[in-house]
Amino acid sequence: MSRVVVIQMMNQYADLLSAMADELRERHSYECILLHYGPNGLPSEQHYNFRRASFKALIDIEPHIMPRADIAPTATLAGRVHELEHRLGFKLLESIRSDRHLGYGFVVGAEYPRSRYGVATSFDQSLDIAVRLTEAIESALDAHGVDVVVGSPSNIAGSILIGVAQGTGRTTRIPALSISGRIYWAERRDYWPPGIRERYATTLAATSPAPSDDEPTVPPPPERAASYIRGLRRETTISTLARRLYSRTRTTVGFALKRRDAVYGRYLYLETIKSITKVWRLRRKAFATAPLGPKLPDGLPFVLYPLTIEPEATLMTESPTCDDQLGLIDQVAKSMPTGWRLVVKEHPGFTSPRPRGFWERIRRYPNVLVASPLESGEALLLRARALVVIRSTLGLQAAAAGIPVITPHPSYIGSLLPHVFNPQSYAEMEQTFRRIAGSELPPLRERRRCARALLAAMDAGGVALKDKNLIRGVAGGTPIPKSEVDSIVSALIDGLASNAAAPALS
Repeated sequence: MSRVVVIQMMNQYADLLSAMADELRERHSYECILLHYGPNGLPSEQHYNFRRASFKALIDIEPHIMPRADIAPTATLAGRVHELEHRLGFKLLESIRSDRHLGYGFVVGAEYPRSRYGVATSFDQSLDIAVRLTEAIESALDAHGVDVVVGSPSNIAGSILIGVAQGTGRTTRIPALSISGRIYWAERRDYWPPGIRERYATTLAATSPAPSDDEPTVPPPPERAASYIRGLRRETTISTLARRLYSRTRTTVGFALKRRDAVYGRYLYLETIKSITKVWRLRRKAFATAPLGPKLPDGLPFVLYPLTIEPEATLMTESPTCDDQLGLIDQVAKSMPTGWRLVVKEHPGFTSPRPRGFWERIRRYPNVLVASPLESGEALLLRARALVVIRSTLGLQAAAAGIPVITPHPSYIGSLLPHVFNPQSYAEMEQTFRRIAGSELPPLRERRRCARALLAAMDAGGVALKDKNLIRGVAGGTPIPKSEVDSIVSALIDGLASNAAAPALS
């Protein structure tokens, strides 16, 4: 008897969708259903080798995400939200916040363009959308007898899909990329691989300490990040600016000529033009900014905090309880030892300018310094006493070198390590800094041994990728080799088989 899996349409995996569905059906007896936003939300059949026939059914959720004028009173909506949250075990507000259109007002660290969809939708209408979408997805999963859900909680549809699946006892899997560029199938919203605690314990027992004369090094960033940074110089050229402005203008004119109504994800034209131009100018300025590193006195104790991109799933989806970067900077600046400095560094791949007053507030602290976005975070790390992150690959890079890492994220995977700290208050933050300043840490060799074991445990459940677009996390419109598809699907099936009887996670 065939089992049924729902796959959410995820743009970065457009090349993989049909090939994965065919493999699941032909070799593993899984019928696949695709959940998507409207007919325009499907991948191009010509460009991405997408085939509707690969799927038993297509579920279009666009009717459920469009705002309605005739909604219930606020009190009634609140009651329906409470009932769904109580029964299914996840917060609809987190799903709204995870969406860069409906959650626009909750993003405080970026000034990015609004969409027509977001502007036209009030908060009560957002609640109504969340309720209707939850009920529609639950009904669809029941009607199709779905066993497994594959998706990503990076927008309101994906977040609710994962929440409903887990709340109704179904197995969920989320595709993710490890620091080494392997793809693995996470089972939780915080992207923990299945069985990682047990695998880490086993791997740690078999991992030897590094030789005492082995100098600490910071592992290189993932290829997807490195390739982007290598191409940043192109982002500052006049031709790139002209091309982006032309592309946005052409798209807007095309919508107008076709008289298409506002659809999900359509940004306001003038705000987009303004944002493109401002980001381009900021990147040019970054290349002209002298690095801070050479100016830092030798021996100066400092803590490094690399800012996270906003709006981005790292904050909006994966870190719903600790996404205030200015608040974190304030806490660190007031909690670290007197005489230390906090170095704040903008993410080199920032996609939106920071809001008015953001950098002015940071520069006002007398013990805070600002680094250039383009100087090496790895070089600064090797001189830092500690790294502060919310959820960041750089945190795992630092931990691998034995550098203490501080994060307010309650379920950051690096927290399995003895030198990764998870303070949840000012008092705990101060205590953490006292431990770091007083060298109350395991020996460096032991810290590095633990980090190597964790990274190896994360990789053990993943698939080494060869396709360049998959490594970079983008859809390139080229067929993925069948051997790679086979490996990715086999890893998914193996993970499902290993915990088929496990309880649902919230």
